[in-house]
Amino acid sequence: MKRVILFLIVTVCFCSCKSHNDANNQSNKTASKNEMTKSNDTIIHLPDTKEVLVLRTDFSNDKQWDKICGLITQSGKELGFKPNVEFLSDTKFEGLKKKRLLHKNKSYAHLYIFMIDSTTVNHNEHPILCIDLYDHPGESFRVIPSQMWSVENNLSLFNMDFEEFLNAADTDGVFRGFK
Repeated sequence: MKRVILFLIVTVCFCSCKSHNDANNQSNKTASKNEMTKSNDTIIHLPDTKEVLVLRTDFSNDKQWDKICGLITQSGKELGFKPNVEFLSDTKFEGLKKKRLLHKNKSYAHLYIFMIDSTTVNHNEHPILCIDLYDHPGESFRVIPSQMWSVENNLSLFNMDFEEFLNAADTDGVFRGFK
């Protein structure tokens, strides 16, 4: 019931936002450096986005970032699906750990977030961290880029719960699709 109410609230908020992309782009450009410092107790302010964020926290390899974004964008195409995500690459989030995202972000309405961290960049499968921000804040699993569409589509449409993907992940914590 909570999810249905939240979904309705989020839907109403998005419908009333006429020029979301322009406003989002402007807010990304003008975000002050005061929003986040290296202090562990500072609240992280995520931008208001229409789609779920794919947040870059590792800036060690721009080519890998581009490759991973391309893999995510292509996921599900062969089946007629696509992940509805927005990519955010801003160095103010460099080194950010998942526990810092667990503070209530009033401007970020989504129930989960994807994170491209050092494990994603350096692992040969590029497993992206998916973090629950609502039902069980902090619970997470990783998902390979080719399965991003499945996770995003099903969680955003409330077809499946976060826990279902968490339980379907392999023993190493990576979701590689349903078997």
